[in-house]
Amino acid sequence: MAEVVEKISIDEYLDLETQTGERYEYMDGVVRAMAGTTLEHDEIVSNLLEHLRRCLKEKGCHIYSGNVKMHTPQCDKAFLYPDLHVYCTDLILKEKLPQGAYALKNPILIIEVLSKDTRNYDKGDKSDCYQKIEGMETYLMIESDLSKAREVFIRKYISAYKFEEERIDHPEALIDILGCQIRLDEIYKGLDEIKKLQNDSPAVLRAIQLPPTLPGPIADTPVGWK
Repeated sequence: MAEVVEKISIDEYLDLETQTGERYEYMDGVVRAMAGTTLEHDEIVSNLLEHLRRCLKEKGCHIYSGNVKMHTPQCDKAFLYPDLHVYCTDLILKEKLPQGAYALKNPILIIEVLSKDTRNYDKGDKSDCYQKIEGMETYLMIESDLSKAREVFIRKYISAYKFEEERIDHPEALIDILGCQIRLDEIYKGLDEIKKLQNDSPAVLRAIQLPPTLPGPIADTPVGWK
């Protein structure tokens, strides 16, 4: 028999974040605890921010990290925390929420860094959700698992139900992000040093990995299983 997931209202979800001071994602009434991050994940996000922030700002766009909440009312009224999300000045909408909180709406581009704990969620439910966002053009998924190939998947959304996907894995390939270009090897800069640390001192590296926001469920596991 399939497990039953306890669903909660949006108000209950927002109250949960306020009461705990932690971040959760909310989709179709189901709450998911945020997965713990890794050195590889943070290095990739840092490289992208370093290369893209100024270029995007010159184009009238702004890039935000996974600490900023995004609301997608077109997709089961979801509240999500993409690793990086981009908004252009004439499209960005800021929604006021209870307790002084806020969420952004209508991104034009979203980037998620894939890991073993979030890969299926990012490539499945989240991708389906992002595709329904009005004005959403591109979804980038970047592999962070050093045991896998260094590759980027680019989904260009044609409609709410159709997209084209390109896979890029050549180190010198240029990736265009709203007119701002970055090479694949620049996205992965610093990861060889992390891999060396893993090989030389795996116990030490494990000790400095950041834990999940809360102990227990990871992002692929909804909170509230009965």
